[in-house]
Amino acid sequence: MAARDFIHGLRAMGFTGPTCMLIGFFDGTASPNTEPKVTGVAGCLFDDAGIEKFRQGWADIGAEFKREFGLDVGYFHATHCCGDRTGHRHYHKWESPHRQRLCRDVATLVGRTRRAAFVSTCDQADYDAIATSNPAIAAHIGGSYPATVMTCLERVGWFAKQRGEKVEYVFEKGDLHQATADSILNKVRDNPHLRDRYAYALHTILPKCDDDYSIPLIAADILAWECRSDFSEILKAERNGTDAGNWTPNFLLVRGDDETYFEQHLGQGGLEARALINAVHGLN
Repeated sequence: MAARDFIHGLRAMGFTGPTCMLIGFFDGTASPNTEPKVTGVAGCLFDDAGIEKFRQGWADIGAEFKREFGLDVGYFHATHCCGDRTGHRHYHKWESPHRQRLCRDVATLVGRTRRAAFVSTCDQADYDAIATSNPAIAAHIGGSYPATVMTCLERVGWFAKQRGEKVEYVFEKGDLHQATADSILNKVRDNPHLRDRYAYALHTILPKCDDDYSIPLIAADILAWECRSDFSEILKAERNGTDAGNWTPNFLLVRGDDETYFEQHLGQGGLEARALINAVHGLN
């Protein structure tokens, strides 16, 4: 029996405490066709109670839209529902107020059910500058996406270790960077030192609509979308040491308070530090 099946079986029987397990759901984000070109990863960490509340909340949202508007929410994709420039696909017949309400409802649900939220981003221009000036350092970094994944997961591991907990890392199947995330986590899995560093229990790659278990990938999806949409304001606030920029209301809902939201932007200095960490810990 796979570790995932064993632990999920325990959960199904209501046995949660001794496993001390949290589950982190992660989604990549990128803006390759705009300036700045942003690469990043966003994740939401849940305990068992939060996951159940999220699943039930998502079912309640679906039932409400069906009852009030005769609309089927389908499987939520923030890029299709929340923006006006990406094409609405499933939501193409929806009126704008309905799409806006769904995005707000999902953001509200995430904010009240997750344990913590994590974001790591990188401006592609910063990585390209290092790749041009010092290819050896760039090789240790491994690319902008691997750098953001490892930075994000280290913060997740730190958060869990403070509480004596382990983490199951769940990434979306079919994502452009799925193989990269899986490769990184395989290295973590196979190295006792890295397992401890990342508070690693296991990892899985799941389709978003696989079953009820993968439903909280929606939380990572909307966090990634909101961070990409608000990237310039987020970066400005970080650099100025302020608590808020002109952030969107939905980002504020998902973000929550400062004690449960962790964000890091990797400039050139951060990327160079990442190269050193990777070399020391055998992560490249």
